[in-house]
Amino acid sequence: MPRRWIPIRARSETHAPQFIEKSRDITERLIGPNTVAAYRDAFKLLLVFAQQRTGKPPSKLEFADLDAPLIGAFLEHLEAERGNSTRTHTAHLGVC
Repeated sequence: MPRRWIPIRARSETHAPQFIEKSRDITERLIGPNTVAAYRDAFKLLLVFAQQRTGKPPSKLEFADLDAPLIGAFLEHLEAERGNSTRTHTAHLGVC
């Protein structure tokens, strides 16, 4: 089955939960349910962190808001506030 790529602009205009919900059927065929749940949880953490840093609700965030400094601060936050290890950071980088 050929992949249907969605232009970045279309993705940025889509709310993350809707995008995740629509793509869930596809991803569950490619990866296991535990991996899907881990990515979902990582996205939730990232979106909450980005909202706190930018003051924008997740539905108003754009890809440009998720820049390298914000991602770096997010990973530092995971380590300092949540006690996550480098291995966990690597898993979260897969999301970012």
